[in-house]
Amino acid sequence: MFQCPICERNTSIPVGGVSVLPQNLHLGFEVEVAGYMSKMVNNSDVACDHCIDGGNGPAVVFCCTCHQFLCKVAYECHRTGRHLSKHNMKLTSSGNFLHEFGQKGLGQGQFICPVGVIIDSNNKLIVSDLNNHSIQIFNENGGWLLTIDGNGSGSHSFESPRGLALDPQGNIHVAASGSNTIKVFTKEGVYVRMYGGPNGPIGIAIDDEGYSLVCEWGGNCLSIYDPEGNKIHTVVNLIPGVLH
Repeated sequence: MFQCPICERNTSIPVGGVSVLPQNLHLGFEVEVAGYMSKMVNNSDVACDHCIDGGNGPAVVFCCTCHQFLCKVAYECHRTGRHLSKHNMKLTSSGNFLHEFGQKGLGQGQFICPVGVIIDSNNKLIVSDLNNHSIQIFNENGGWLLTIDGNGSGSHSFESPRGLALDPQGNIHVAASGSNTIKVFTKEGVYVRMYGGPNGPIGIAIDDEGYSLVCEWGGNCLSIYDPEGNKIHTVVNLIPGVLH
Protein backbone atom coordinates (compact mmCIF):
# COMPACT_ATOMS: atom_id res chain seq x y z
CA MET A 1 0.00 0.00 0.00
CA PHE A 2 1.30 3.47 -0.89
CA GLN A 3 -0.06 6.99 -1.29
CA CYS A 4 -0.61 8.07 -4.89
CA PRO A 5 1.41 11.27 -5.54
CA ILE A 6 -1.37 12.66 -7.78
CA CYS A 7 -4.67 12.02 -5.97
CA GLU A 8 -3.15 11.32 -2.51
CA ARG A 9 -5.32 8.22 -2.02
CA ASN A 10 -4.00 4.96 -0.57
CA THR A 11 -3.32 2.59 -3.46
CA SER A 12 -2.63 -1.14 -3.38
CA ILE A 13 0.12 -2.58 -5.55
CA PRO A 14 -1.67 -4.89 -8.02
CA VAL A 15 -0.71 -8.42 -8.99
CA GLY A 16 2.23 -8.04 -11.33
CA GLY A 17 3.87 -5.22 -9.37
CA VAL A 18 4.22 -1.54 -10.00
CA SER A 19 5.00 -2.10 -13.69
CA VAL A 20 1.30 -2.71 -14.43
CA LEU A 21 0.15 0.56 -12.84
CA PRO A 22 -0.99 3.34 -15.21
CA GLN A 23 2.01 5.20 -16.62
CA ASN A 24 0.43 8.63 -17.07
CA LEU A 25 -1.01 9.17 -13.62
CA HIS A 26 -1.66 12.87 -14.16
CA LEU A 27 -3.69 12.31 -17.33
CA GLY A 28 -5.64 9.45 -15.81
CA PHE A 29 -6.50 11.51 -12.75
CA GLU A 30 -7.64 14.47 -14.86
CA VAL A 31 -9.88 12.19 -16.93
CA GLU A 32 -11.42 10.79 -13.75
CA VAL A 33 -12.04 14.28 -12.34
CA ALA A 34 -13.56 15.38 -15.65
CA GLY A 35 -16.10 12.60 -15.24
CA TYR A 36 -17.10 13.93 -11.84
CA MET A 37 -17.29 17.49 -13.13
CA SER A 38 -19.54 16.48 -16.04
CA LYS A 39 -22.08 15.49 -13.41
CA MET A 40 -22.27 19.14 -12.41
CA VAL A 41 -22.82 20.26 -15.99
CA ASN A 42 -25.90 18.06 -16.28
CA ASN A 43 -27.20 18.68 -12.76
CA SER A 44 -26.49 21.96 -10.96
CA ASP A 45 -28.17 20.72 -7.76
CA VAL A 46 -25.73 17.98 -6.81
CA ALA A 47 -25.90 17.42 -3.05
CA CYS A 48 -22.99 17.81 -0.65
CA ASP A 49 -21.27 14.49 0.07
CA HIS A 50 -19.67 15.70 3.29
CA CYS A 51 -22.59 16.96 5.37
CA ILE A 52 -25.52 15.03 6.84
CA ASP A 53 -28.61 14.89 4.60
CA GLY A 54 -26.93 16.66 1.69
CA GLY A 55 -25.54 19.63 3.54
CA ASN A 56 -26.52 23.27 3.51
CA GLY A 57 -27.56 23.72 -0.10
CA PRO A 58 -26.10 22.36 -3.36
CA ALA A 59 -22.43 21.60 -3.88
CA VAL A 60 -20.26 24.50 -5.04
CA VAL A 61 -16.85 22.78 -5.06
CA PHE A 62 -15.49 19.35 -5.89
CA CYS A 63 -12.56 18.18 -3.74
CA CYS A 64 -10.24 16.15 -5.98
CA THR A 65 -8.41 14.79 -2.95
CA CYS A 66 -11.47 13.49 -1.10
CA HIS A 67 -13.53 12.84 -4.25
CA GLN A 68 -16.47 14.64 -2.64
CA PHE A 69 -18.83 17.40 -3.69
CA LEU A 70 -18.92 20.11 -1.02
CA CYS A 71 -21.49 22.76 -0.12
CA LYS A 72 -20.39 26.24 0.98
CA VAL A 73 -20.21 25.23 4.66
CA ALA A 74 -18.20 22.07 3.98
CA TYR A 75 -15.90 23.98 1.65
CA GLU A 76 -15.18 26.54 4.36
CA CYS A 77 -14.27 23.71 6.74
CA HIS A 78 -11.94 22.31 4.09
CA ARG A 79 -10.39 25.69 3.39
CA THR A 80 -9.58 26.39 7.03
CA GLY A 81 -8.96 22.86 8.34
CA ARG A 82 -5.46 22.05 9.54
CA HIS A 83 -5.21 18.84 7.50
CA LEU A 84 -7.58 19.78 4.67
CA SER A 85 -6.51 23.25 3.54
CA LYS A 86 -4.08 21.94 0.92
CA HIS A 87 -6.64 19.72 -0.78
CA ASN A 88 -7.11 20.24 -4.53
CA MET A 89 -10.44 22.00 -5.18
CA LYS A 90 -12.32 22.62 -8.42
CA LEU A 91 -15.21 25.07 -8.80
CA THR A 92 -18.40 23.31 -9.86
CA SER A 93 -20.95 24.59 -12.33
CA SER A 94 -22.85 26.13 -9.41
CA GLY A 95 -20.35 28.99 -9.65
CA ASN A 96 -21.91 32.02 -11.33
CA PHE A 97 -20.79 32.96 -14.84
CA LEU A 98 -19.55 36.53 -14.81
CA HIS A 99 -18.04 37.60 -18.12
CA GLU A 100 -16.36 36.50 -21.31
CA PHE A 101 -14.36 38.32 -23.96
CA GLY A 102 -12.41 37.67 -27.14
CA GLN A 103 -13.16 35.89 -30.39
CA LYS A 104 -11.32 33.80 -32.95
CA GLY A 105 -8.91 35.76 -35.07
CA LEU A 106 -5.50 37.39 -35.38
CA GLY A 107 -6.34 40.94 -34.34
CA GLN A 108 -6.41 42.85 -31.07
CA GLY A 109 -8.43 40.99 -28.45
CA GLN A 110 -8.68 37.91 -30.66
CA PHE A 111 -7.28 34.41 -30.10
CA ILE A 112 -6.45 31.23 -31.96
CA CYS A 113 -5.44 29.04 -29.02
CA PRO A 114 -5.27 30.81 -25.62
CA VAL A 115 -3.59 28.48 -23.13
CA GLY A 116 -2.23 30.54 -20.22
CA VAL A 117 -3.61 33.35 -18.10
CA ILE A 118 -2.42 35.24 -15.02
CA ILE A 119 -3.69 38.34 -13.21
CA ASP A 120 -1.35 41.05 -11.98
CA SER A 121 -1.66 43.26 -8.90
CA ASN A 122 -3.72 45.78 -10.88
CA ASN A 123 -6.24 43.13 -11.97
CA LYS A 124 -4.94 43.12 -15.53
CA LEU A 125 -5.33 39.82 -17.34
CA ILE A 126 -2.28 38.51 -19.22
CA VAL A 127 -3.08 35.79 -21.77
CA SER A 128 -0.73 33.62 -23.83
CA ASP A 129 -1.86 32.47 -27.28
CA LEU A 130 -0.10 29.31 -28.41
CA ASN A 131 -0.84 29.58 -32.13
CA ASN A 132 -0.81 33.37 -32.42
CA HIS A 133 2.67 33.39 -30.84
CA SER A 134 1.69 36.38 -28.74
CA ILE A 135 0.82 37.66 -25.27
CA GLN A 136 -2.13 40.00 -24.84
CA ILE A 137 -2.92 42.17 -21.83
CA PHE A 138 -6.47 43.20 -20.90
CA ASN A 139 -8.09 45.29 -18.20
CA GLU A 140 -10.34 43.62 -15.63
CA ASN A 141 -13.36 44.08 -17.91
CA GLY A 142 -11.69 42.36 -20.85
CA GLY A 143 -10.73 45.52 -22.70
CA TRP A 144 -7.61 45.11 -24.85
CA LEU A 145 -4.58 47.10 -23.67
CA LEU A 146 -1.42 45.68 -25.23
CA THR A 147 -0.03 42.89 -27.42
CA ILE A 148 3.46 41.46 -27.05
CA ASP A 149 4.03 40.00 -30.51
CA GLY A 150 6.43 37.06 -30.62
CA ASN A 151 6.41 36.75 -34.41
CA GLY A 152 9.44 37.80 -36.42
CA SER A 153 13.11 37.53 -35.61
CA GLY A 154 15.38 38.95 -32.96
CA SER A 155 15.86 38.45 -29.25
CA HIS A 156 12.31 39.56 -28.44
CA SER A 157 10.64 36.94 -30.66
CA PHE A 158 9.19 33.67 -29.36
CA GLU A 159 7.13 30.70 -30.52
CA SER A 160 4.28 28.78 -28.89
CA PRO A 161 3.97 30.58 -25.54
CA ARG A 162 2.31 28.55 -22.83
CA GLY A 163 2.84 29.19 -19.12
CA LEU A 164 3.11 32.68 -17.65
CA ALA A 165 4.37 34.04 -14.35
CA LEU A 166 5.16 37.39 -12.73
CA ASP A 167 8.37 38.04 -10.83
CA PRO A 168 8.57 40.31 -7.74
CA GLN A 169 9.28 43.31 -10.00
CA GLY A 170 6.15 42.70 -12.05
CA ASN A 171 7.97 41.46 -15.15
CA ILE A 172 6.22 38.86 -17.29
CA HIS A 173 8.02 35.54 -17.75
CA VAL A 174 6.84 33.58 -20.80
CA ALA A 175 7.44 29.84 -21.15
CA ALA A 176 7.96 29.73 -24.93
CA SER A 177 7.87 26.01 -25.68
CA GLY A 178 8.55 26.46 -29.39
CA SER A 179 11.63 28.59 -28.71
CA ASN A 180 12.92 26.40 -25.85
CA THR A 181 13.42 29.49 -23.68
CA ILE A 182 11.86 31.69 -21.04
CA LYS A 183 11.40 35.23 -22.39
CA VAL A 184 11.06 38.12 -19.93
CA PHE A 185 9.17 41.35 -20.67
CA THR A 186 8.19 44.39 -18.63
CA LYS A 187 4.50 45.00 -18.00
CA GLU A 188 4.72 47.58 -20.81
CA GLY A 189 5.86 44.86 -23.21
CA VAL A 190 9.54 45.79 -23.41
CA TYR A 191 11.91 42.85 -23.87
CA VAL A 192 14.29 42.36 -20.92
CA ARG A 193 16.15 39.06 -21.27
CA MET A 194 15.84 35.33 -21.77
CA TYR A 195 16.98 32.21 -19.95
CA GLY A 196 16.37 28.48 -19.78
CA GLY A 197 16.24 25.75 -22.41
CA PRO A 198 16.56 23.53 -24.31
CA ASN A 199 13.78 21.15 -23.26
CA GLY A 200 10.51 22.86 -24.21
CA PRO A 201 9.28 24.82 -21.15
CA ILE A 202 5.49 24.66 -20.77
CA GLY A 203 4.81 25.70 -17.16
CA ILE A 204 6.41 28.27 -14.89
CA ALA A 205 5.97 29.56 -11.35
CA ILE A 206 8.02 32.19 -9.51
CA ASP A 207 8.36 32.52 -5.75
CA ASP A 208 8.55 35.70 -3.67
CA GLU A 209 12.34 35.78 -3.93
CA GLY A 210 12.37 35.56 -7.72
CA TYR A 211 13.36 31.91 -8.12
CA SER A 212 11.71 30.31 -11.16
CA LEU A 213 10.39 26.75 -11.28
CA VAL A 214 10.07 25.64 -14.89
CA CYS A 215 8.30 22.49 -16.05
CA GLU A 216 10.09 21.22 -19.17
CA TRP A 217 8.23 18.84 -21.44
CA GLY A 218 11.14 17.61 -23.53
CA GLY A 219 13.25 16.60 -20.55
CA ASN A 220 10.42 15.32 -18.33
CA CYS A 221 11.92 17.50 -15.63
CA LEU A 222 11.46 20.47 -13.34
CA SER A 223 14.28 23.02 -13.44
CA ILE A 224 14.92 25.71 -10.85
CA TYR A 225 16.53 29.02 -11.79
CA ASP A 226 17.85 31.81 -9.57
CA PRO A 227 16.60 35.41 -10.02
CA GLU A 228 19.38 36.05 -12.59
CA GLY A 229 18.25 33.10 -14.73
CA ASN A 230 21.00 30.67 -13.81
CA LYS A 231 19.93 27.02 -13.50
CA ILE A 232 20.68 25.78 -10.00
CA HIS A 233 18.85 22.44 -9.82
CA THR A 234 16.90 19.93 -11.93
CA VAL A 235 14.45 17.26 -10.81
CA VAL A 236 14.26 14.57 -13.51
CA ASN A 237 11.92 11.72 -14.50
CA LEU A 238 8.71 13.65 -13.88
CA ILE A 239 5.43 13.58 -15.78
CA PRO A 240 5.33 17.21 -16.99
CA GLY A 241 2.33 19.44 -16.50
CA VAL A 242 1.21 22.86 -15.39
CA LEU A 243 2.65 24.34 -12.22
CA HIS A 244 0.27 25.83 -9.65
